[in-house]
Amino acid sequence: MNSKIEAGYHFYYQQMDYDFNINQQEESNLFEYSEIRNSAYTGFAMNLKKFGFQASLRVENSHIMADSVTKPDYSCVLPAANIQYKISASHNLKLTYTWNFGSNYFSPYFYNEFFSDRVSNRYSITRSPINGALTTIAKPFNLLSGYELGGGFNAMLWYANISARIFNGHYNVYSEGNLTIPEKDYFSYSITSTAFINLDKKKKTTLFAYLQYNGLNINAQSKTHTLPLYGFGGQYQLKDHTMGLFWLLPFSKKIDYQKIETETPAYTSTNITGIDFAGWLQFQYSYRFNKGRNIKKIFRQIEIESDSKGQTIGR
Repeated sequence: MNSKIEAGYHFYYQQMDYDFNINQQEESNLFEYSEIRNSAYTGFAMNLKKFGFQASLRVENSHIMADSVTKPDYSCVLPAANIQYKISASHNLKLTYTWNFGSNYFSPYFYNEFFSDRVSNRYSITRSPINGALTTIAKPFNLLSGYELGGGFNAMLWYANISARIFNGHYNVYSEGNLTIPEKDYFSYSITSTAFINLDKKKKTTLFAYLQYNGLNINAQSKTHTLPLYGFGGQYQLKDHTMGLFWLLPFSKKIDYQKIETETPAYTSTNITGIDFAGWLQFQYSYRFNKGRNIKKIFRQIEIESDSKGQTIGR
C-alpha cells in the first residue's frame, strides 16, 4: 500500500446524576451532568520508500449541561501530523521509537500535557438540622488546572506484556469565594504486566501471572494510596470449550487495600478500606460457536496510535 485516505464520524452521549442523602437528610447538592459530543475526522497516509507521511484532522463539538456556574461547551479543531523513517525492517523512528524483533516489540514515549478545569472532588462540612452533628460532603467540581510531564514504554518481551509510566506534575492554586486550594506538586508512577506461558505446542493449556500498581493518586484535596494487585491463573481449551481459573492476591487475608488522606482548610481525615481477599477466585467458562466456512487468515503487522498514554504505540 502506497497511500490511503479515510474519514469517519463519531457520536458520544453521557449522562450522570448524583443525589446526596445523608442520614435521611436531603441536601441541596443535586449534581446533574450530560454531554453530547459530535466528532468528524479525515486522514491521509502515504509511503515513499523509507519515509512515511501521515496527516489527520478532527473537528469536535461538545454540548455540556452541568449544575455549575459556567457551561463548559466547546468546539475545537485538532490537526495532527506524523513523519516516520524506516531505518530497517526492525527499527522505525517517529516522535517515538519502536523496535520490533521477532514477535517482540519495545516502544518508549515521552509527553508533556497541559490541562484546565479537570474534575476533582471538593470537600465541605455541613451541620445536620436534625441533631446538629457535623458531616462532610464530597462533590465533583472543575478544580484542577496545571501540567504533567512524564514518560514510559509499552513492550511485548517474549512471555511478558508490560506497560509502565513515570510522571510528575503541578496543580495551580484554585480560588472561589472564601475557598482557596493551594498549588501542589505531585509525582507518581504505574506499571501493568501480564506474563504467560503455553504448556503444549498446540497452545491449549496456558498459565499466566498478573501485576498492576498505580502508585499514588493525588487530587485537589486528597491523596489515595492503593496496594499493588497481583495474581496468577490458568486456562485450558478443549475444542470449542474454554475453562479458566484466576486467583487474586493469593495467600492474602484481610488487608488495608486503600487509604485516602483528605486535607481541607476546615479539617483533615484518613479513610482506610480493608478487604478480605482470602479465597478470591474467579472461574471462567466460554463456548465458541462456529458456523459456516472457514475464512483464510491474513497475517499482518499493524501500528496503532492512540491518545492514551498507556497505549501510545503498539502492535
